Amino acid sequence: MFKGLGVDASAVDPATVAAAGHRFRVAAAAHPTPAEAEELTKSADLVVADRLSAAARERLDHAGVGWLDRRGHVRVVVPGLIIDTEVPPTARTADRRGGGLGDTGLDVAVTLLADPPHSWGVNELARHLGRSPGRVSEVLGSLREQGLVTPTATPIVPELFWAAADAWRPRWMPLAAAPTDTDQTRLSGSRAAAALGAGIVITGDWPLELYLADKWSLRTLASAPPSGRARVLGATLPAQAAFGLRSPRRRSGYPLAHPVVVALDLAQDRARGHEVLESWHPDGFTRVW
Repeated sequence: MFKGLGVDASAVDPATVAAAGHRFRVAAAAHPTPAEAEELTKSADLVVADRLSAAARERLDHAGVGWLDRRGHVRVVVPGLIIDTEVPPTARTADRRGGGLGDTGLDVAVTLLADPPHSWGVNELARHLGRSPGRVSEVLGSLREQGLVTPTATPIVPELFWAAADAWRPRWMPLAAAPTDTDQTRLSGSRAAAALGAGIVITGDWPLELYLADKWSLRTLASAPPSGRARVLGATLPAQAAFGLRSPRRRSGYPLAHPVVVALDLAQDRARGHEVLESWHPDGFTRVW
């Protein structure tokens, strides 16, 4: 790795590399979760992995531990040596741009994570998502090559969850009023997490975080944003398939989003949200993070 970047390096032993006057204890991993990445920082100076989620990378960066994501990026920051660059991928992935999930990939991922024991057939999953069988087959093949899905189309967890979290990017905006059509709305975020038993503390004025069924409804309610602190935030789901998933429970008059959706929202907060996720085991649902 170092020699390919123009840095003199040599192997001290099978688990140690010397480069630029430093010795690096090297640890190898396939797809470490953020918690596993943090654990690796206790015994390694450099982590080499087939896939590192953004959250796992952040844990390593915070601890000052270097990393190589075999999909094509390396970061090492020590006195006298700073490397943070793209490199040729060495992991076998179908998507050479980084193995990221597109719209269909995110729909497939969320659907599999919501029912992890279920083994989906291509045609069954295509009908469920309203996508072509050819496209679904292509996505499943890519996810298998990335080590995220089994040959029988069940999710490999928590790897698939954290890959989905990397692609989960809702665009929250303040709403002038709360939606009146509750059937076309899902409550997510911190209030939903608290209602589903996550160990999270929220204040009484914490805003409602609501997913609306379509962009038109969102734009209508967001056209006249309120002054001061927003009491209601709205967004459309990054994965439209997730709107068909819901918890049977309600809070604040709205159906709760599915635990997977709520967990993906929490995963965007890499401090408080990750801490909540590590101790949250929702009742009646197989934990996938």
